[in-house]
Amino acid sequence: MVAVGRDARTSGEMVDHLVVGTLMGCGVDVIELGQATTPTVELAVIHFKAEGGLILTASHNPAQWNALKLLNSKGEFLSDSDGKQVLSIAESGKLPFVEVHELGKVIRSESFTEKHIDMVLALPLVDVNAIKAARFKVVVDA
Repeated sequence: MVAVGRDARTSGEMVDHLVVGTLMGCGVDVIELGQATTPTVELAVIHFKAEGGLILTASHNPAQWNALKLLNSKGEFLSDSDGKQVLSIAESGKLPFVEVHELGKVIRSESFTEKHIDMVLALPLVDVNAIKAARFKVVVDA
């Protein structure tokens, strides 16, 4: 099972369909998170006990770019050796596609961002009442 989330790029939904379809074709079940931050996907990998995660984003790069951030089963970015192994499989052109009765399934969990927020607010070090009482003014640069 692999958790997949994406940023808000125009190409994000298209790339998401390609990635999810390819994983399903390889017999991998996918937890579809929809739009989600990198930390949300990292946490989802751990929460769902997934084998890994994919974040579809090019971070701060121009809008026409897109990329894959790959996570291991601990919700951490791949090591150098794991990354080289993934590249080797991709470059071989021999992806392990399965028969139709073995295709992966999609599990939609597009509300996981709210779950992530709830988990942060439940941390012992987060004093929700103190934060509310401070009446912070917040500016967001989207």
